[in-house]
Amino acid sequence: MKKGYIIVILLALIVAGLSGSDGRKFSFEFEGYQVWNTMNDIAIPGDTGTRFSLPDTLDVESKLAYRLRLSYQLSRRHSLSVLYAPLSIKAEGTLPTDLFFYERLFRTGSRVDALYRFNSYRLTWAFDWVNTEKILFRVGFTAKIRDAEIAVTDAAGTSSKTNVGFVPLAHLAFHWRISPQFHFISDLDALAAKQGRAEDLFIGFSWRFSPQISVKAGYRTVEGGADNDVVYNFAWIHYLSAGIRFNF
Repeated sequence: MKKGYIIVILLALIVAGLSGSDGRKFSFEFEGYQVWNTMNDIAIPGDTGTRFSLPDTLDVESKLAYRLRLSYQLSRRHSLSVLYAPLSIKAEGTLPTDLFFYERLFRTGSRVDALYRFNSYRLTWAFDWVNTEKILFRVGFTAKIRDAEIAVTDAAGTSSKTNVGFVPLAHLAFHWRISPQFHFISDLDALAAKQGRAEDLFIGFSWRFSPQISVKAGYRTVEGGADNDVVYNFAWIHYLSAGIRFNF
């Protein structure tokens, strides 16, 4: 949480320092949501660990989360944005069977806590391929850094697997300007490869109160994972989302 507060403050200071400096357009967006997890299949190591479903094996808590985005309009058709999207899902319960997880055996009947953390840092370049009075269609590229951890804890201690890595993603966005104030909006960061897949999709609506302020609401889903000897993990996470955007 301290890291999140620091990033919020830094982004606010950046926006405050840049806004109005040369007449170019910046925007800052806060998106908050209610999160629930319908699939989270895990085995660590991927080849010898016990495969289990986090939501089916333990009680997963529903929680609130958020993400922050700072965007900069490079030119009429090119834009750049940075995103911070932290996510931590916690679960607890009694194991119905033995669980071999990352060099430790957790016995049947053990009371355990579990943590699934998947923080995302992204830099996105986007190009307005189509931009008319009614339609905006963007294509681009997202460079993503994932900071992930899966941990299981019982009375004897914690077994934890962390991973930090780079993921290249394709970026697509579609906006339908139903009226000057009311828009249908969607955006997607996605990749499918032999090593795994990742999708982050938002579908919703936005309402523009003024040139400086707009709000949005909708549904976001994040799905994907990897299957190799080190880790097997595929998760599907859902978000009821609401956000506010400030243009500078």
